Amino acid sequence: MGRKVKVKDLVTEEFLKIRDHLDQQAVERYAELYRDGSHKSLWVQQGTNRVIDGHHRLAACLLAGVEETWVEDKELDDRELLLCALKINLAHGVPLSRSERNRAIGRLYREFGYTQQQIAERVGLARSTVAEILGAFINVVGTDNFDKGIAADKRLSMQDSDLPSVARLLLQGVSQVEVAAQFDVAQNTISVRWNTFRDKIRDDYCSGMLKQEVAQRHRLDGGLVDAILSTYDPEPIGFSPATGSLWTGFKLDDRFGQRHPGNLPADLVRNLFYYFTRPGQMILDPTAGGGITLDVAADLVNRTVWAYDIDPKRSDISKWDLLSGKPPTPKDPDVIFMDLPYANMKEGEYSTHPNELGNMPSEQFLAALDKVFRYWQRGRIIFVMAQLKMDGKFVDLPLECAKRMEAAGWVIKDRLINQVNRPASENQVSVCV
Repeated sequence: MGRKVKVKDLVTEEFLKIRDHLDQQAVERYAELYRDGSHKSLWVQQGTNRVIDGHHRLAACLLAGVEETWVEDKELDDRELLLCALKINLAHGVPLSRSERNRAIGRLYREFGYTQQQIAERVGLARSTVAEILGAFINVVGTDNFDKGIAADKRLSMQDSDLPSVARLLLQGVSQVEVAAQFDVAQNTISVRWNTFRDKIRDDYCSGMLKQEVAQRHRLDGGLVDAILSTYDPEPIGFSPATGSLWTGFKLDDRFGQRHPGNLPADLVRNLFYYFTRPGQMILDPTAGGGITLDVAADLVNRTVWAYDIDPKRSDISKWDLLSGKPPTPKDPDVIFMDLPYANMKEGEYSTHPNELGNMPSEQFLAALDKVFRYWQRGRIIFVMAQLKMDGKFVDLPLECAKRMEAAGWVIKDRLINQVNRPASENQVSVCV
């Protein structure tokens, strides 16, 4: 509904003025409306009365001698004000000139640290349009030329080899002012180079390159690439997610995990982690096998896997007998990923340990799961299982496992089918909370 305020209490600030000048005809039209008793609310920042949108209307109030007018309060921090003002002025009212629009976009990029993608999404322009606008102001080394005074500053250049160090400092919370002083460059140079650099990292990753390939291209370590990708919301995606509840076409991928009898297609795991985990979460894999989950998580944004196996084949997988109890973790896992052996379908191929699940007939295997499913009382379980078909015997293992999960207190929220080229028919994936 808004509220009424005294015109004299409204605050105008130069940094929120997008236009070169007001359209006098528009001011006079608004003034006539105010004299006739009509009104059109201004937008102001809540708590400060700073005018975000409505400079023509404010001028009309003054021209018409109106002492009070209606406003709508917007709860925005100072960094969002110019962005909001630009978005509103692009949508309605007196059209912005091209130079007014471009200058505002340049200021968002230079002064407020918005990336090209963020500007495009928030003001409703194509990213290519934003890039073209900024390209008119930025030279080949990323030097900002919006103002003549800045163009004359001798402290504008920095080496590409400095960018990883700049990124590390900024990600550690060091201010742009402090980083600029350390590298003896102008602050806005740090802002422009940083935004351009991290956009390149994001674009390469979203093009389908693995995170490690992105790291190699830019001579970075994988941890720094991960930290840069973590600055984006929503998270960047380095592959095309599957849709629906029947996922087909996934094949084994030698880039993930090492050879192991029970390896899953990496894209199946990538899709499961994308849909059912979130950046920053800890995933527990108690039967990690060839390490597929470790390698997939390392290629997604900010996921951590604690991996165990009864007979570990790589150094980043710890030895643990799942039937002896739940594996030790620094905290309760957010997600438990369980791709257990499908009973004794591959008997003798995994381990000779007496508690090897892959050597157990289906009845003993299911009895063991009655115990395992009760290890955790909270979180989410992603459970991969296939039907058992061998020696003329059929056991609907996904159904039998689902019964035991529910008996242990878990609620099945989703079920997916992944068709794979194996004698074992389709994998079925149950997602429980």
